[in-house]
Amino acid sequence: MTKEIRIFKLFLMMKTLIKMFIIIVTVNCSSCSNKAEIHFDNIDLGKIEIKDTVYGEAKIQNIGNKPLKINRVVASCNCTTTGYDTTLIAKGDFVVIKYKISLKDTGYFSKKVTFSANTKDQFHSFTISGVAFENTLKNIDQ
Repeated sequence: MTKEIRIFKLFLMMKTLIKMFIIIVTVNCSSCSNKAEIHFDNIDLGKIEIKDTVYGEAKIQNIGNKPLKINRVVASCNCTTTGYDTTLIAKGDFVVIKYKISLKDTGYFSKKVTFSANTKDQFHSFTISGVAFENTLKNIDQ
């Protein structure tokens, strides 16, 4: 085999390898394009009385090209409960994770809510924080 034929075959092999690399990168990038964006990384409730129950929600927008699916939501303690929509969320739409916090102790609190989704990074979380206090003032009417 002549030197020119070997160089030509090497050139064709390199060209094929480059095409395969481009295909692999394209396929991998298209499967990673579904991302969730959390609008509130930290939700600060400010001061709340310990006997109060706080209800709230965190909105998550699908900024990817594929439908977003929230698989599971878990709170860091028993004093926080959550609820969420299990349907597929289209590009540009929002899913709301609802939460309820009931506190028994005074002082600063920080509760983490973690959820899993069909995104490149499977797990995401946000924190709900504030200061719980006990109202020790007596009602004048009593």
